[in-house]
Parts: sequence; C-alpha cells; structure tokens
Amino acid sequence: MPPKDNPVNLRGHHLICIHTFLGEGYSKAFSENMGDIVRILKVPTQKIRIVEGLDHICTFCPYSNWVSCLKGNDKVMDMDKKVVSILGIEPRGTYKSLYLRLKTGEAVHKGLFCDVCAKCEWFALYCRPLLCSG
Repeated sequence: MPPKDNPVNLRGHHLICIHTFLGEGYSKAFSENMGDIVRILKVPTQKIRIVEGLDHICTFCPYSNWVSCLKGNDKVMDMDKKVVSILGIEPRGTYKSLYLRLKTGEAVHKGLFCDVCAKCEWFALYCRPLLCSG
C-alpha cells in the first residue's frame, strides 16, 4: 500500500478489477490488500499512476515474482495495453480516481472489456455478468 498522499500504482487491467471486485482473491492477504486499495480509490481525489508491470495490487499476488507475472506476463501486459487504449489514457500517466472510475464505468457499461477479459480466470466466475450482456 502506498504511503498516504502518494499515488496508487495500477496496471491497466486492474482498473477493471477494482471496478468489479467482490471480495474474492487468490488468498486472504491478497483479498485484504485489494479491498484496502478499492477503499482508498473511493476517495475522488486519490491519485492513480498507470504503470507498465507490477503494481500495488500485485504486492500480495502469489503469481508475482517481484519482476513479472508468472501466470503469463505477455498475456497480462497485452491486457494492460488494450485497457489503456480503450480508456484513452497514457501509460505512466497520473489521474484522479474519480476520473478513471467514471471512464472505466462507461466502458464497462458499453461492454468494451468483454474480449479483453475473456481469458482471465476470474472473468467467467465474477466479471462476465457485470461486464457483458448475454
């Protein structure tokens, strides 16, 4: 977790994950960290820095080796790039939480992430009903 008043580092696809998070995760520590980040990001002025690679959510992920994602780094990086492109934001850019929540919510409402997220293990279990109709 970043120190107070510092930006939360998020990779592109985690913008979707925080939008659809229902309290589940890889472990108790992961879920608690994710819940803490989601709560922090409810502050409209909280800054989010878009990163290319591991972020504050990855801190407690069992598939992180502190360098890359062990679940398919190329696949995850591709998801990140697609999300950033769909949202029209800049990698390494810093944004206010409210701005990104609104942009992400609009894209979710339009179903723009259905193809991006289709191969994620969480998609069928939790996100598909939230992100895609049909």
